[in-house]
Amino acid sequence: MHRLNIRHLVVVDENNNPVGVISIGDIVGESTRLKALAEQGVSSDDEEPIPCTD
Repeated sequence: MHRLNIRHLVVVDENNNPVGVISIGDIVGESTRLKALAEQGVSSDDEEPIPCTD
C-alpha cells in the first residue's frame, strides 16, 4: 500500500456492495497494539485494553 501510495481500501461484500473502508492508519495502529501486547506478555485471560493510537 505504501509503495503505491494507497491510503484507503474499500471493503465490499460478496455482491461487490461497499460495506466499509480500511486505511493504512487502521493497519499500522493494529500492528502497534499487537506488538505492545506481545511485549507485555499479556495472556488473553488478563488482557487489558490498550489506548487507541490513531
